[in-house]
Amino acid sequence: MYLEVQVSPVTGSVQAGSVNLSGSATVNKTISSVNLSKAIVISSFWGIQQAYVNTGGYGVRVRLTSATNLEFYCGMGMSGSARYQVIQLDGIKNIQRGIINMNGESTKSASITAVSTSKTIVIFSHEGITLNYDGQTDGVQCYLSASNQVTAYCGVGYRGTVAYQVVEFN
Repeated sequence: MYLEVQVSPVTGSVQAGSVNLSGSATVNKTISSVNLSKAIVISSFWGIQQAYVNTGGYGVRVRLTSATNLEFYCGMGMSGSARYQVIQLDGIKNIQRGIINMNGESTKSASITAVSTSKTIVIFSHEGITLNYDGQTDGVQCYLSASNQVTAYCGVGYRGTVAYQVVEFN
């Protein structure tokens, strides 16, 4: 399935940059003010795990916590660099943001205000560890499971957080 959406041009500038992270830490990055109802965050992370003891800690959770602040949270024992882009689009009708806390469940959902599934995408970031890692599948998915529900799907034993942005276009 693919989603084809006509969106208005980007308003203002796309803000991009990087943040260095080390260990289990929260780093806040000040950005130029954005309209929270029209701005999305896209991020990537590269790093190494400092202490591997039969658990796999990985990822960086990135989210807008205010119109001028990006919050980065680095998973257990990770060090590296997170890159980000904050993009403001006129064609966005609505953005719903939240965090799903995973505590070993393979699937967990959060209720949202109903959206048009044919005009909506989910963008997410995550951090966490997979306990009893040996021989188990790993990874995280986050998707709309209904018009009023977003679901995170993780490997068995995953402990961490998934920050989601449900973006509905005009």
